[in-house]
Amino acid sequence: MGEAGLNRGARRTPYRPYMLLWQRAFRLEERGDLEAGRTLRRQMKTMPSRDPDDPGYRRLNYCRYADDWLLGFTGPKREAGEIKADVGRFLHDELKLELSEDKTLITHGRTKAARFLGYEIVVLDNDTKYDQRGHRSINAQIGLKVPADVIRAKCRLYTHHGRPVRRTERTVNNDFSIVAQYQAEFRGIAGYYQLAFNLHRLGRLKYMMQRSLVKTLARKYRARVPRIHERYRTVLKTDQGPRRGLEVTVERGEGRKLLVAQWGGVSLKGKTRIGSLDDHATQVWNSARNEVIKRLLVDTCEMCGAHDGVEVHHIRHFKDLTVRGRVAKHAWAQMMAARRRKALVVCRVCHEDIHYGASRSRQNSREEKGTGEPDAVTSRKSGSVEGRRKRTWPLAPRWRPTQRPVRFGKGPSEKDPNHGHLVGGLFHLKRRGLESERKPARQSPTLPRQGR
Repeated sequence: MGEAGLNRGARRTPYRPYMLLWQRAFRLEERGDLEAGRTLRRQMKTMPSRDPDDPGYRRLNYCRYADDWLLGFTGPKREAGEIKADVGRFLHDELKLELSEDKTLITHGRTKAARFLGYEIVVLDNDTKYDQRGHRSINAQIGLKVPADVIRAKCRLYTHHGRPVRRTERTVNNDFSIVAQYQAEFRGIAGYYQLAFNLHRLGRLKYMMQRSLVKTLARKYRARVPRIHERYRTVLKTDQGPRRGLEVTVERGEGRKLLVAQWGGVSLKGKTRIGSLDDHATQVWNSARNEVIKRLLVDTCEMCGAHDGVEVHHIRHFKDLTVRGRVAKHAWAQMMAARRRKALVVCRVCHEDIHYGASRSRQNSREEKGTGEPDAVTSRKSGSVEGRRKRTWPLAPRWRPTQRPVRFGKGPSEKDPNHGHLVGGLFHLKRRGLESERKPARQSPTLPRQGR
């Protein structure tokens, strides 16, 4: 079937039952029976004015994006099946491709929506929508919709059992990054579906994301949700007027503009043009590595400045930095509290000083290095090492014996007592490490636990 056979006719012919009613209504109104004329005109608005089965009118429209394509045909289903068969033969004979029967469907636009590029495509049919002249205005027009399953899938990222929840993995970012990430994600989705006439359906997604954003910030600062609203709420200026939202500002020094991240201000009214058609917004700031990994890659102790064997010291809660009865915080605790970070990148010596509370100077401790032999000390710099405190290797964890031995057996064992096994019915642990003459293997940095 050629192109001339698929597209023919300038306009559909008038629908005969509709024209008969129009003539009767016109005669009644001429006689003065206006009520009967209005009744017939209301009946006319329930039927088409043009013949939907006009054999002299056909239209075929084609749309393609990459490997997705869509045909819009005005005509009977029998001819639509013939067009589908012609397309299948062309793909098989010319391009050596097979047409998938399961994915290539024939759908009636008024009864069922067709999916194309994430949209639902329907044929509008509403006899109650009129233009300024009182004529029906949207019948037989093509409409784009946001699919309901897409809204549910997007909401599922920020909800649990239908209720908004925090995104704990984002609490490692700062306030600016968190707000900017949420705003970029919602703006991308709203921008992609800006052509849909039911764009207002994204209001549910907006509510879920806003609650999730506030709960994420509340989790980051261990605060309640109303406190977060009091801290960040503001009035945003938009093209549709003032709107309530959230705002985070970051100062950049004198003479430089503030960094501003806002949540809200994206209107969901019809005919809104946002610009970008990207519903998969890239992550902000934390796309590749988080802050702790970047600090580890620097390979520098944040307490003494050493560049070998850095590790990460973790705390569970900020309240652990302040212990009742302690006169003053240690230097490492003050540093973590000032940065509001639960992780501190330190070297091995400073890490042991944090755990065991060594009182010697960190600077002197970094100038010492063991050679692998007991009671042997070498200096990193040339010069005398007299007066410096000796340090033995390896740096084994300190062992503290239990107050009461654990009775494990009834009688003495025949095993070698030098290996820490059962001796005389008691279970003994032998401290190892200081007697060894081997230098311990260098430990790899410990990555932080997210969401703790």
